[in-house]
Amino acid sequence: MSLTAYRSADRNFPEATDRHVRRVLGLETDERVLADEIELTPSDFGGSHVIKPTGNLVSPAELLEIREEVLRRLAAVGLTLGSTMSTTQRNSWDRTVGAALLELVRMGPFQTYSSSEKRSDGDAWTYLTVHVFPEFPGWRFPGKKGTGSAGEVESNDDGARTQVKPSDRVRGGRRNVLFRVWYRSFVLGADHCLPQGADNLGEDELDNIFGRPTISRNHEFTRAIVRAIYRNRPHSANRNFVVRELMKEIRRRYSSVHFNALDDDVDDVLDTLWTRAESRVK
Repeated sequence: MSLTAYRSADRNFPEATDRHVRRVLGLETDERVLADEIELTPSDFGGSHVIKPTGNLVSPAELLEIREEVLRRLAAVGLTLGSTMSTTQRNSWDRTVGAALLELVRMGPFQTYSSSEKRSDGDAWTYLTVHVFPEFPGWRFPGKKGTGSAGEVESNDDGARTQVKPSDRVRGGRRNVLFRVWYRSFVLGADHCLPQGADNLGEDELDNIFGRPTISRNHEFTRAIVRAIYRNRPHSANRNFVVRELMKEIRRRYSSVHFNALDDDVDDVLDTLWTRAESRVK
């Protein structure tokens, strides 16, 4: 199934989306809305709002199949819907859901990091979140009292740490609960460039890379960064501190150095920057 664009067939749909976002966040108290809670059956997925590249509509049954397959793959790694997760399990959740969405919901290449912030593309992720996976924001980011993301912080281009609002995990955008894991798999591949015997990058490490869109939009360079991390420190002990310093070293040079033009030399440059970053941690 190929899902490349979202379009509303109803001018009132943006208002309905806001309503459902509030419902997913537990903020909607209107009895008329609460009486309209989504039952997870094909008829509830909005039918004709999602368009295939040929113009044929994605059926509600196909959306339901995607949901069931994602849940099946999560169950296969020991994660059942709504279960409390440890840090290791949350990392497993991210990789499993990202790889599944990459395979099952094949967004067009134009729906990458920058374009996800635009309404036409961002609404596709909002739609999938509120209609197909409404439990996912609160499950993956329980926050306080199950409201999601409260108190969480993530990196920005300037290296600052910004607090994430619960609604950021529901609405389309780079912090959306589905888009963030799909995009990582889209850039790095389903295996996240993991070499044999190495430890997967953790959330803090991935956030330091993907939380800087100016850098992570460059997919080839992003993969080179991840390979450099695994090459210099394949195991996770204290690695996140060095990765944080590495990204600072890269950010300082990014406006003046065309890393893509380095070709084969980029690995040597990244290894040198890694050594400098490592020395700052010791």
